[in-house]
Amino acid sequence: MKPFPHLFQEGRLGRRVAKNRIVMSPMGDNMGNPDGSVSEQQIAYYTERAKGGTGTIIMGVLCVDYPGGKTQGCQARIDNPKYIKDLSRLARSVHRYGALFLPQLHHAGMIALRQAIFGPAPPRLRPSPEE
Repeated sequence: MKPFPHLFQEGRLGRRVAKNRIVMSPMGDNMGNPDGSVSEQQIAYYTERAKGGTGTIIMGVLCVDYPGGKTQGCQARIDNPKYIKDLSRLARSVHRYGALFLPQLHHAGMIALRQAIFGPAPPRLRPSPEE
């Protein structure tokens, strides 16, 4: 008997069928372009996982409210229709290898980057030698 008899069987996710039950969990990849668009590095990264046989790939944190909901410096975003084209390109690349692609929508809430919301912090003042 094989130790994981169902691992390489198809799995259903709603109306979609995954080629196997291997799932890449989402994680913050911090590989987006500085403007929040999907980078070539991200496309290559997720495509390699699909090539490797992953059945379902969940993309890490996509910002839904830029910049207030941002948690990483180079976080991809989906709060504006202009970002859909590159996300679609990423999804098509992953689909070419038979993997399902799921974006993780994300708002950082209270852990949002302070710099993303308010800009860089002012430099700290050092006490003068007399103090």
